[in-house]
Amino acid sequence: MTLTASQTKIAETSTYSVSIWANADRPVNETVLIDLELSGNAEVDVDYELSSRVIRIPAHDTNGRVRVFPILDWDVDPGESASMRIGQLAGNLEAGQPDSLTIGLIDGPVPPNYKENISADLRVFSNLTIERDSVTFDLRVFNLGAADSSSTDLDLVLRTDLSNASTNVYSNSFSVPELAAYHSYSRSVEVPLATLPSATTLYGFAVLRRTEEEVSVSSQYGHDYLGFSLDSNRRVVTRCQSSSSPSTQTGPDPLFSDQWHLSNSGQSAFASAGGIPGADLSMESTLDAGPFGENVRVAIVDTGLEQCHPDLLNRIEANASYNFAADPSQLFPWFGAVQTDVFNPYSLGDHGTSIAGIIAATLNNGVGGRGIAPSSLIRGYNFLSSSSGSHASSLGSSTVDPDSSDVAVFNMSYGTIGSQRNPSALLTSVFLHGTTELREGLGAIYVKSAGNGFNRCLSIEHDLRSELGCRSSNSDSTNSLPYLIVAGGFNADDERASYASAGSNIWITAPAGQFGSTSPAVVTTDQQGLDRGYDVLVSRGLALDDSANDGGNYISTFNGTSSSAPMISGAVATILSENASLSWRDVKHILASTARRLDVAIPPIRIAFGGGRPHTFRHGWTLNKAGYWFHNWFGFGAVDLDAALAMARSYSTDTLGDFADSGRITTVDALSIPDFNSDGVSSSIEVTNLPSSATIEAVVVNVFGAHEFLSDLSITLVSPAGTESILNPAFNDSLVGTTDLNWQLLSNAFYGESPNGNWSLNIVDAHSDHVGELEQWSIRFYYGSK
Repeated sequence: MTLTASQTKIAETSTYSVSIWANADRPVNETVLIDLELSGNAEVDVDYELSSRVIRIPAHDTNGRVRVFPILDWDVDPGESASMRIGQLAGNLEAGQPDSLTIGLIDGPVPPNYKENISADLRVFSNLTIERDSVTFDLRVFNLGAADSSSTDLDLVLRTDLSNASTNVYSNSFSVPELAAYHSYSRSVEVPLATLPSATTLYGFAVLRRTEEEVSVSSQYGHDYLGFSLDSNRRVVTRCQSSSSPSTQTGPDPLFSDQWHLSNSGQSAFASAGGIPGADLSMESTLDAGPFGENVRVAIVDTGLEQCHPDLLNRIEANASYNFAADPSQLFPWFGAVQTDVFNPYSLGDHGTSIAGIIAATLNNGVGGRGIAPSSLIRGYNFLSSSSGSHASSLGSSTVDPDSSDVAVFNMSYGTIGSQRNPSALLTSVFLHGTTELREGLGAIYVKSAGNGFNRCLSIEHDLRSELGCRSSNSDSTNSLPYLIVAGGFNADDERASYASAGSNIWITAPAGQFGSTSPAVVTTDQQGLDRGYDVLVSRGLALDDSANDGGNYISTFNGTSSSAPMISGAVATILSENASLSWRDVKHILASTARRLDVAIPPIRIAFGGGRPHTFRHGWTLNKAGYWFHNWFGFGAVDLDAALAMARSYSTDTLGDFADSGRITTVDALSIPDFNSDGVSSSIEVTNLPSSATIEAVVVNVFGAHEFLSDLSITLVSPAGTESILNPAFNDSLVGTTDLNWQLLSNAFYGESPNGNWSLNIVDAHSDHVGELEQWSIRFYYGSK
């Protein structure tokens, strides 16, 4: 009996393996099991893995094999090798030559110190106050990075042609002082309307000159676009004015064939290349047969809504929208605006109008495309455009100005840049009220974007950022509430959209697209006219095709999880029109139960360092003990609308039992976190007092402690059934600049499992030179029980 190997060296970074063969000189009469004796300075399960320590040669065969898989580590240990020898042989078997071999492990690179070049990141945001004879730009400059910034200049420009500097009608520069990390500076600039041309649309921007402290790639975007239209009396246009007559046509929607999110046949959708057929909402049957969201009320909580758009006006619920900027009780209401018209005066795209088209653009009216739920009733609350807008009033907690209490689905395509914050008591109460009181106790459905922070490394740039992402979706505190459907995003190639945030709180994913240049973005409604809209700002795709975009009312470059959220909102509207007796929990359950897995070959990332065993920085798709697949990029997977509707038709509304909240179960367990050691530290909580019939719907963890550099920490929760969920990935940009750990994190990965048993929290410090401790943690279960 001899040993041979397919190769004698392999790099730690390799995704391949080495085959170790046991070879007999003649066929064996019966199955033979050969033990391997291991030696060498490389340690099994730390430096390499074996598929088995026993080689099996089947009866009547002459060989069998095991495989050696290298494990990447961040320790400097040249000359590592693993040796294997044939162990004691039974019967008449004898070891021949060679009976041993050695596999050399070639050291992989050790990442550089990612803390050496911490970046500042200056961003400017503008808000518009509209008066009779002037506009005031309220400009606020934030340093979102963790490094202090030096002083710089801010330029404010208005022109009649966005790309032509010779058309400037207003320009000014202002000094911005030095800004400490996470600090801001505000400035208001009043522009008399008499100084501007009448009956024209103006475009502009506020742009910061980059400082030397802004060293990250993401810190190159210190600008904000702005603009508005003036009528013949030099008044800012603040009411919807249709640029074309309402369509009286019937017949196919001409842009439907480009809406890959509805039916992906590989079309390019005005980009240079198309995607993969089938990478869509899986709604082939629904497209023709419906349901179409009949009479389901959907609120678009956003920047506005162009209610007189020819593809939207028939879907607008009369007098249901609310313009917070027109509220006469406010200090500076927009001049000329009315409360029931949420028209957005900005001239370079209205986020809410594009979202509305995804949800509810009219079906078969001979213009544009169609929505997912083209018979739903939509309204807008312009919470994002008005400094006086009420978040709670926009989300179901108000019965007057606005009355949002009759809404079934709230679309929330917005979020924060991300930090270690916890949801406010007020906002928590808003969602609790909405899910217990609205829809006659069945609960409203809240759909929220996960975020676009995967590549947004504002302060730090680690070598693993392309695998783990820069900012987790758990960094947006609202996402850590169990009452929401948090939406991930995928592209036309059935992969995670490159920018889409990842995290354990994502419920489900939907089409979001790329950028509409080399691969498709989303085709949807835009502000009306050739002089207003995203098609002025982003001059590619449909914006350049006059024949397909006659009138300039559509866009082919809309993207972000801002796109995937309304995809899900539209899907939910169709589900509710199929079965109006479903609760908010039932809807979430149906979506999770019917989701389609995508990008199934995502490999896990496991790395050892500091003498510890390999730590999992990223899981592949995980099948939990209740039978649900989950991945932090996609939640339970992609929406399969046809399957969801089929389940809704025959769904029993007592499936989930009564909803319950365990409250916090806390352990005070002060433990030091080992510096740069992949074993980390673990703490356990034994849960014994919950009903035996309890099945988990969400798990919320609150972690308390301190660390000199929080971004070093990776936090993983392990259930009694052995399911693992990464609550916070290492090198999270959102944690730079603070040392106290007080954070609420949510995971959906344990859906359907029992909460009873031993839960373990593992914290790993993945970089050297900074230390910390876990002081205490708590776990809280939201569950169903019969």
